[in-house]
Amino acid sequence: MPGGPGHYESGEFHALLAAYQQLGTEAYRRNLIDFLGEVTRTCEEEGAVFAIHPDDPPIPLCGLPRIASTLDDFGKIFDAVPSPAAGMIFCSGSLGSRRDNVLADFVAAFGPRIFYALPRRIRFRDDLGSFTEAEHLGGEGAFDLRDVIALLTSEEARRREAGVSNWEIPYRADHACRILYDQGRADFVPGYSPVGLVKATAELRGMIHGLDAGRGGATSNFRSCGSG
Repeated sequence: MPGGPGHYESGEFHALLAAYQQLGTEAYRRNLIDFLGEVTRTCEEEGAVFAIHPDDPPIPLCGLPRIASTLDDFGKIFDAVPSPAAGMIFCSGSLGSRRDNVLADFVAAFGPRIFYALPRRIRFRDDLGSFTEAEHLGGEGAFDLRDVIALLTSEEARRREAGVSNWEIPYRADHACRILYDQGRADFVPGYSPVGLVKATAELRGMIHGLDAGRGGATSNFRSCGSG
């Protein structure tokens, strides 16, 4: 499981699940806000910022609450932690995997708080909310990734015009296909295949340049932090 040992035996997992289920949504939220408040103080002292990743996926799993999934969730986080050092990672795949989330609404509400981006797509499998990853370009998807890039580059332009010093939004291509030499790798990590990530980064760069050309040639600095 992410962030922990490679696996849990059934009994270990159910024991952990039982312990966490005693907290409840508001206790989860209070714990997170208390933690972020401490992180914020350190960031302010050091001249740094931090960005919180949305719940992934932003729907309850095994009965556990989600507290960073919706506009309302992030509104409560930023109301409680108002420091400009506190921000969010705009992960289009995580946020977009809730049918009631509108990606443009997050940029409109929290544009200045977006410190990093993970552009990726998903496609819904059924009406119950099940979904899988989708290619960055082409094919079936819940949304067009070009629209996501347009939102982010427009936010960059708004910051630049407002004279914001740190107006760039770094990004990393996220959750790419397993292709070519990736297919034979013994150390394959799902979603992070090197050749697939290079391909996805090139596709995102193409979207950015295409949007720049459509704006009359004004170049965006929405920039990649590499494919690793």
